[in-house]
Amino acid sequence: MEATIVPTGSTYRVTATIASADTGWNKYADFWVVRTPRGFVLRKRVLEHPHIDDQPFTRALSGLHIPEGEDVVEIAASDSVEGLCGQIIVLDVPKF
Repeated sequence: MEATIVPTGSTYRVTATIASADTGWNKYADFWVVRTPRGFVLRKRVLEHPHIDDQPFTRALSGLHIPEGEDVVEIAASDSVEGLCGQIIVLDVPKF
């Protein structure tokens, strides 16, 4: 997994590239989250369908508000069978 975070005005845009062993509706990457290091989920990006033939794939979310004092965020992906799993990306929060 790879991820980036960029400031966009007074909020942030996060982009994540995920490689998942999707097999169809029975097993696929179903969402990814942006959270604090203590596990508080700031936003969830739902993935609406399997990406069997589209690997790796990139999706973004915009308008992310990050609480003052948070210097890093984590990006974690979920599988419809295993839940949150795989690599966790830690990103430094850029200053405005």
